[in-house]
Amino acid sequence: MPPKNFQKIKLDIKKYGDLFNDFSLIAGEEAVKLFQENFTKQGWQGETFQPWQRKKVDNDWGILLSDNQNSLQKSIHIASKTDRQVIIATADNKPYARIHNEGGMIYVRPHKRTSKNGKRHNVKGHAYKMPKRQFMGNTPELQKRIETTFNNYLKRHSKS
Repeated sequence: MPPKNFQKIKLDIKKYGDLFNDFSLIAGEEAVKLFQENFTKQGWQGETFQPWQRKKVDNDWGILLSDNQNSLQKSIHIASKTDRQVIIATADNKPYARIHNEGGMIYVRPHKRTSKNGKRHNVKGHAYKMPKRQFMGNTPELQKRIETTFNNYLKRHSKS
């Protein structure tokens, strides 16, 4: 025999079912916002804030991981979403995003380069270590934001 409040529970599940379907979208949107904020703040918002290592030579814009259009920052998006998970990615045309996020060795093949005055120069093959400048990943700050946003979402919708 079902409990007396079985009908109420069934109605509540039906009422809130659509809200829970939105959870992965809410989580994804919060993740995208936080990851883009890392560019503005020039560091990783993990357990504590970790500023990115400065470049040896700053670009004209004075901002790390940036061209003048902020294309890497703007390329962060929700790549796919199900009821149980959301995948955040950068655009496919940003293959350098991973090495910036994780750090590691970059190997440059020998090639020719044209200088500003138009002369061609040979560049020897070489390698250098790219410092880790993480901007994407799971963090307690992200979990807190998702939880807060979802709780506010539930409060707004439970009143209706």
